[in-house]
Amino acid sequence: MAYKIGNVANQRALWFDGGSDVAAYTPSSAGIVNLSPQPDEAFSVFFWGRGTTYGGNQLFLGQRSQSAPYEGWNLEIENGTGKGQISIYSKVSGANRALITKSSDILASLATNGWYHLGFTYAGTGETNSLKLYMNGQDITDTTTLSPGTPAEFIGGSISVQPFWMGFPIWSAGNAYTGCQLAVYSGALGAPQVREIYNGKGNRPGPCDLRNMLGGALGIALRGYWLYGNTADTVSTLQDGSGNGYDLTGASLGAGQLAPVRF
Repeated sequence: MAYKIGNVANQRALWFDGGSDVAAYTPSSAGIVNLSPQPDEAFSVFFWGRGTTYGGNQLFLGQRSQSAPYEGWNLEIENGTGKGQISIYSKVSGANRALITKSSDILASLATNGWYHLGFTYAGTGETNSLKLYMNGQDITDTTTLSPGTPAEFIGGSISVQPFWMGFPIWSAGNAYTGCQLAVYSGALGAPQVREIYNGKGNRPGPCDLRNMLGGALGIALRGYWLYGNTADTVSTLQDGSGNGYDLTGASLGAGQLAPVRF
């Protein structure tokens, strides 16, 4: 069976207080198989969250270069609008090509309505319909833009190897939120698979054992996962992905920021 949060005593979540908190994994080389996706590779990223701050940059997850042209991706609430936003930036001839999907205003819902399941899927084609944003098992994509250039140019670009982080990105103000069950897939999950992860076994929404999900999804692999309930998890090292060698390294996290979760 798949265990829900609360049924296994060791399952944890991290609270990011909006300061210099970060939990990150640095890939050894490029490619989604190494958790360093490229513009021509399909991948999906999801997590369970609770709460989020108002104002400033509400960033949850990302993997972007710290120097121009800042290629990579990040998942956030757009500053000033409250819209969910996933942005992927491809480096083409030394400049960015941006593929960006936005939802309607969801900030108030995320901030006040308890736990939510948030993430995105990317089909690896560079087309505007290849990037979708999901919340609580539903596609909430509103508008998607590709600027400038063509899909062929976008997927022909590159993304340098960067740390895969949750929490605080070095170049920006942080976002206060609680996160758990972060999962990365090598493939674009379809709507039924997203709902399956959201609902878990037994059709009761809530974090569950992701390793028991997606048994029939051809071409989809769970590449990395964290905050799974490994007894070795600490605020300095999250070892849930250790079967693949994908442990997260924590920084500026205090003991009280890694806590059991009851759903």
